[in-house]
Amino acid sequence: METNNILFFDIETEGNPEVFDIMPEPTAPANYKDADKIAAYIAEKKAEQQSMAALDSDYGRIITIGMQLGIYGTPITTLINEVGEKEALEAFWFYFNQGD
Repeated sequence: METNNILFFDIETEGNPEVFDIMPEPTAPANYKDADKIAAYIAEKKAEQQSMAALDSDYGRIITIGMQLGIYGTPITTLINEVGEKEALEAFWFYFNQGD
């Protein structure tokens, strides 16, 4: 295997607060009757949803993509807030296809 054709990469993501409002509303188990416990359960589940949003393609967003073609290649970092998501993904796929 030619090591110069391997693309090493890391994609950093975070939850996208702009879409947190469209996340499904959690519901408490049916056996919960106390309003305070229900509210606490829902708040906890919402916090869990938001903390896991970075791993969900619907609720997360890309922050940066780091990549390097081959073990001796030059590391490249694309910051989304500097180049835009479209441009960063185009760069990623360009380098990905170089490994063919």
